[in-house]
Amino acid sequence: MQELNFHKLAEVAEAGEDSQIRSIALGSLGEVILQTTIPMGLPRTRQEEESAGVGRQLDWRYFLLRSAKDEMRELALRSSQYFIVQPLESGRLLCVKSCCRHGENNAFIREAHGDIVDAFRLGDAIEDVQVAGDGKIWVSYFDEGVFGSGLGQAGLACFSRDGEVEFRFNHSAMALDLPTIDDCYAMNVAGDGETYAYYYSDFPLVRIKDKQITKVCEVPIHGSHAFAVHEDWALFSGAYDKRGIFFLVNLSGREVTEFQPKDEEGRIIQIDCAVGRDSRLYAASGRTLYAIDLSELVI
Repeated sequence: MQELNFHKLAEVAEAGEDSQIRSIALGSLGEVILQTTIPMGLPRTRQEEESAGVGRQLDWRYFLLRSAKDEMRELALRSSQYFIVQPLESGRLLCVKSCCRHGENNAFIREAHGDIVDAFRLGDAIEDVQVAGDGKIWVSYFDEGVFGSGLGQAGLACFSRDGEVEFRFNHSAMALDLPTIDDCYAMNVAGDGETYAYYYSDFPLVRIKDKQITKVCEVPIHGSHAFAVHEDWALFSGAYDKRGIFFLVNLSGREVTEFQPKDEEGRIIQIDCAVGRDSRLYAASGRTLYAIDLSELVI
């Protein structure tokens, strides 16, 4: 198996020695927001946290890294609930609760100092949120939302800055006789107005541009939860039976190369979570954040 060397980008020392990066969010300008917590009987997934009602026992802390050259700073957002956070213009933040009750708002726009200035509903059972460079809010859903009765039935949806639905993936896919989303495992809101989705159960990779869906290919990797894309290539993090392995996929020929992730000193990285945006793939291990750019890998 070949080796894939990740660049160490940052370490969240401010959160304490026992803290762990639990999730990574990427902004349209390359910003990174790290969600950390201390190990207090953590549930296996945030969905379990919401349904079990144990979120009050956790102290979530959020840290922003605007670029590799900047210092990491803690955001004015501490909560006993998990939020998916995206940076907005003028230092504002979009904070989204993954799960919510019927009719309840679960998306909140906060000023940099923490005050809420707007709220709206993005639906229940949210897997991921990424805000595009034009301010559009892209939301993916896991199966409880898709097979529910609300906005999540779309599988993947695009909202305006004000929370109005502008695109529902499953509705458009059915009209084109394309596979619909049962559970959106990973989403990548790339540049040039393109959004990619990879989803259960057939695991195709599809491209959405100008609200038009194009199937790129059937991905021979099943069960990944993060990927980066560049031209004719995609880099996937993990699979059902190989969680810690990365897969470089040629999207034209579907050839796959497996990689063992290592740091710059040659040590194997045990991946806790990962996320992709455009050609960049970020991965966390413990309190350390690593990154790789697919465009540099396939030159």
